[in-house]
Amino acid sequence: MLERITFIHKKIASGCYPCVKDLAYSTEVSIATINRDIAFMKDRMDAPIKYDASQRGFYYSEEFDMPVYSLSEHDAQMIAAARLLLSFFKNTPIYEEADGIIDLLSSSVIKGSATNLKGRITLAPSAKSIIPEQIWKDICSAMENNKIVEFDYVGRWKDEQTHRKVHPYQIVLDDGDCFLFGWSEERNAERLFSLRRISNLLITDETYKLPDNIDFTSRCGGGKFGAFTGGKKERCTIRFYSSARNMVKGCCWADDQVLTDGIEDGEPYTDITFTSSQTGKVLEWALSQGYNAYPMEPEWMFKRWKENAQWMAEV
Repeated sequence: MLERITFIHKKIASGCYPCVKDLAYSTEVSIATINRDIAFMKDRMDAPIKYDASQRGFYYSEEFDMPVYSLSEHDAQMIAAARLLLSFFKNTPIYEEADGIIDLLSSSVIKGSATNLKGRITLAPSAKSIIPEQIWKDICSAMENNKIVEFDYVGRWKDEQTHRKVHPYQIVLDDGDCFLFGWSEERNAERLFSLRRISNLLITDETYKLPDNIDFTSRCGGGKFGAFTGGKKERCTIRFYSSARNMVKGCCWADDQVLTDGIEDGEPYTDITFTSSQTGKVLEWALSQGYNAYPMEPEWMFKRWKENAQWMAEV
């Protein structure tokens, strides 16, 4: 399609008044395909294409160049890098459509300009969830029409399957995985559902009223710990030692985080204090640093951290 649009653009810009029949013959496609290409150029690229009856062909009513030709070398390199970053979600149904849009921009201009960084930016290998494409499409369709969905679900903490009736608000992408965020009628509360653990999804004929604020990030209490929320916003303080101190200083973990350095028994430490409703993930984060980190508050988190340490020692 991009090759045809580029050809059509060059012919119209040359001032030779090409007609649909000639364009179809030159590109070896049907007249209907050329009509769709020209409609795409008008609607999506704002091309000022007009038809001159006396010349029996198309012309530009004002000066026009395809957006892709106005890209700087830096822009071209960033588009090439965007395709690489998009591959992080290659396992999700969003990939093919988004990749196709980048394809539209990937003309010879980009191919010729973005060679400097070719092979110089890559993604580290990581585990990927396999997202059922039909589940993705059905949820998108339900969201578009504000339809309630029903499905069977196996949660993260239990193996038993339950039936859910949900008002779908958003799809949340997190670390290569996809989640449905919405209102669960069974729980009478907002919940997150992993798409890979959903089965037998049905779009019902029932509709729901979309709330004013459906943004999942506003439910995280200022924390930045992925697709997880416990609902209750709490103040957290985690103490870090050794190499973990540099790790915690290198990122923004919460909107209101405060970092404090100190020395304890001759050993330097860094405390981070913040508020978040993602305390379950915060505990996992502290545990992931081994003996280089432990939560100081809230108290229940310290107790859970200590229990985990004792269980691992016993094992």
